Amino acid sequence: MDTFLACGCREQGRPSAPFVSGDASPPAAAGTLPWSADRRALAALAALAARPAEALALSMHAPFCHVRCLCCARVVLAAQPGAVIADHVDGLVDEIAQLARHIGGTREVLAWHLGGGTADELSQAQLARLVQAVQDCWTLPAEAELSLDADPRQLGETCLLGWRALGFRELRLRVFDLDDQVQQAIGRHHSTALVDDVCDSARRSGFECIEIDLVAGLPRQTAARWAHTLGAVVGLAPDRVGLRFYRHRPQTAPVQCGIDADSLPDAQACAGLAELAAQRLGEAGYRRVHAGCYVLEGDPLAVAAAQGRLRRSPVGCSAAAVGAVLAVGPGAIGELDGCVLGNEPDPARWRAAVRAGRLPVVEFRSH
Repeated sequence: MDTFLACGCREQGRPSAPFVSGDASPPAAAGTLPWSADRRALAALAALAARPAEALALSMHAPFCHVRCLCCARVVLAAQPGAVIADHVDGLVDEIAQLARHIGGTREVLAWHLGGGTADELSQAQLARLVQAVQDCWTLPAEAELSLDADPRQLGETCLLGWRALGFRELRLRVFDLDDQVQQAIGRHHSTALVDDVCDSARRSGFECIEIDLVAGLPRQTAARWAHTLGAVVGLAPDRVGLRFYRHRPQTAPVQCGIDADSLPDAQACAGLAELAAQRLGEAGYRRVHAGCYVLEGDPLAVAAAQGRLRRSPVGCSAAAVGAVLAVGPGAIGELDGCVLGNEPDPARWRAAVRAGRLPVVEFRSH
């Protein structure tokens, strides 16, 4: 889940330690899921099954990237062979069917976000299989909010056309920063021209919403460089801009050891970067509807916020009237009846649980 900062950014990370109830629970046997989390997840799903008219949202993770960035804190598998990705898709399909057995199939999925990595690591056939798996279990209405994360360095128009044909309407481009020095410090590079080309291709392919995700607090970021990035992003004219804070935690994300900690802006500088983003985006016509979410006037999220219907959940900000968010995939986060459910973040352990027919939930806590 994201935690929200007073400066208007959101700080991304998994929820805290698994919730443990006050009653005595038997210890989990070696190699099994935590008993309390699994039991509570089953009870929450049973309660949802008794409300068959309640619409769903899906928060789905496919933790694959072409190259892992030095600023990444996710459990991500980079440059994986096709067999590994194919087996993961098998697991997602199995988990969808498992959840449907618990809650029934007579309900609509009004929002679905595919994240965890970047969707461009999946083939068109694999993504089509996931769509079919959801449709086999539930209903995907034409107005459903289907979105996915993507790396602009890996996208072509053929891919975008295929995604749009499958029903995905919202594209979230993981850009982070457009300054060369900052990109070098985090181990990635994409020019503004490349991102502009991808945005144009997405619009020609029929995507209704393009979001550019930025990260404040990265190494070598200064007010001047950040202002240049913000100006470039405004020039790209995305429908939405997402803003997160970088968290430097090499003790739990070893890849971040490649970042020079002395080059990171301090807390005061980070607050200044967030304020500058709010100012420049506001001047360009973007409205902050929630921490880290800027949209243009007339955007469905702006309308929902004005009407008090905006919902913030693991799938992001949404105008969809959903009551439950189901987690699918390793590290995915769901919400049921005011509680947060977290799937096993390790892909191998997640896959083993699903293969054994067990819910891969390892975290269950109240908000």
